[in-house]
Amino acid sequence: MNKPKYFVLFVLFCASKFYSQSSNEIYLKLKKLNFLGSVLYVAAHPDDENTSLISYLSNELHAHTSYLSLTRGDGGQNLIGTELNDLLGVIRTNELLQARAIDGGNQYFTSAIDFGFSKNSNETLKIWPKNIILEEIVRLIREIKPDIIINRFDHRRDGQTHGHHTSSAILSKEAFNISGDRNFYSSQLDSLQLWKPFRQYVNISWWRYGSREKFNSINKDNFIKIDITKYNFLTGRTNSEISALSRSQHKSQGFGRSPSLEKESEFLELIGGLENKSDRIFEGIDTTWNRLEGGKRIKILIDQIIAKFDFENPEKSVKNLLEVFNEIKRLESSVWKKRKLKEVKEIIKLCLGIKMITNTDFDYGNRDEEINLDFKILNNSSYPINITKVNNQLKSSLISPYELYQDIIKFKLPNEFNTPYWLIKGEKKGRYIIDKKYTNQPISEKVSLPIELRIFDTFLDYEVEVTQRLNDPIKGEVINPFYVVPKIAVNFKKNKYLFTDIEQEKIIIEVKNLSNGFKGKIKLNSPAGWEIDKNHVDLYLTEKGETENIEFQIRPTDNSKDGILSLSILSDDKLITNESLSIFSIDYDHIPKQYIVKPFLPKIKKLDLVLPRKKVGYIMGAGDLVYENLKSIGVNIELIDVDEIEDDDLDR
Repeated sequence: MNKPKYFVLFVLFCASKFYSQSSNEIYLKLKKLNFLGSVLYVAAHPDDENTSLISYLSNELHAHTSYLSLTRGDGGQNLIGTELNDLLGVIRTNELLQARAIDGGNQYFTSAIDFGFSKNSNETLKIWPKNIILEEIVRLIREIKPDIIINRFDHRRDGQTHGHHTSSAILSKEAFNISGDRNFYSSQLDSLQLWKPFRQYVNISWWRYGSREKFNSINKDNFIKIDITKYNFLTGRTNSEISALSRSQHKSQGFGRSPSLEKESEFLELIGGLENKSDRIFEGIDTTWNRLEGGKRIKILIDQIIAKFDFENPEKSVKNLLEVFNEIKRLESSVWKKRKLKEVKEIIKLCLGIKMITNTDFDYGNRDEEINLDFKILNNSSYPINITKVNNQLKSSLISPYELYQDIIKFKLPNEFNTPYWLIKGEKKGRYIIDKKYTNQPISEKVSLPIELRIFDTFLDYEVEVTQRLNDPIKGEVINPFYVVPKIAVNFKKNKYLFTDIEQEKIIIEVKNLSNGFKGKIKLNSPAGWEIDKNHVDLYLTEKGETENIEFQIRPTDNSKDGILSLSILSDDKLITNESLSIFSIDYDHIPKQYIVKPFLPKIKKLDLVLPRKKVGYIMGAGDLVYENLKSIGVNIELIDVDEIEDDDLDR
């Protein structure tokens, strides 16, 4: 029986909060659908990107805009918590993704590790494997085929800025020159095509000249000038406001920014490719559907949809949008075909007001585990919608106008972890070891439920992210991503164990059950020459999320070798993992909740030390473990409170 429209909406509103897009935003997506030009912005770190320019390119020009950050910012400091190094890199990765969600850009990375400051590119490229990072940049250019590349930094200013910065510009410049040459990285051509971008620029900023005053006084005749101040009545925001919101996502680095009401301009210097005769960066480049064979009719159809778009009834555009979708499907395979099919499917869904959500009992599960998935689709249009496939299984369900469809689905989880992929295999020689399929990707694939809908006579496929949805009395609805994790995780309490004599030391290990139940044995493995008090510890955990601390006693001998500690985990006398996989949780309001699975193999070492008989005062820095490590080897050390140091007696 058809329920009244208001009743269904009331029930669903109580059950779940949806983030919808207005007709104004749909209209902007239509204009973007009709623009076929792309830009790749390149720099070294998260927060290096120019959010003002990215926002302008994406929202004003409607270009497909991407930011390539060579690193994930692992070498920065953390102003919002204690995570450093690779865990900070996870935070900054997600801050970048939040920034791109606001300014409309896309996000990519290489496998390079941010190892801290370097004075020039020679220092940097002794640590980063240049050939591998360059190949990854070339691969990205050949994959996303940018018409324009913009470097944040100048390849000609080596030694005058951070070595990572200059290296990003040098590598980008070289990639621009060779991406269209089959003599470079020819193995990529098994799946990709050669691509030579039309132009390359460097984004000129005032800090290059030392001050805004000096920059204002220089001759800028050789620069492209872009006015980015325009107010957009469809969004109700200036570009500066969008940019400030985007920039302010870099909270771990303290980069909150307020919008400016003053006129703002960006300057670009051409450093490669076609000559510019105007301030239009796409000058001479066809950015219409005419650039694709068979695209002329698509341009005409979209022009008509834009001209007749009804802001109060966007569903009136759906039949014509379906025609556009089918026309695009007929085109030859290309990056633009793939890109625009995705865009038009999203616009159709928005015009119909279709809402699709999932909910799970937990926000994690195990590989190949079957879970119950609560699935809902709300049809907010006057058109009937048919569900033809759920989870790749044929289905035939009609969703009448303004009706809510609900089902509980048996859903089998993927066979691999989807926590940050770059941390699973560790690092080597300045880069993370990653599977080739993840090259340049920002994060691991999300766990998603595939859905196929039939709207009139057209079949459209969608991916609905699997999530856990909770109601918080203060925050309201909280939506957590779903993660595939190991059945058992082990966390050593220290990342290194140092011995200055042959006395026993206690090794405490936190074991966390991430499955429906675990019964087995935990065995501690050490380098040769170390004595461990027991062969294994029996463990029985029944509750999901249950933790228990286990202990081993270990001591060095005269023949102890330096090395690492690891754990073997046995269940039913079978080895289920031969390395210590630990799990870490990161939970901040401005980014999605994170579960990070990675090997955690603490170092163990016997030291021959003669310690000075002096008392040491120590002032701790951000995320500092120096005090703990010095104390562990027997140094007589005392923490000094920096806030009280002026009034404290330091004679001791």
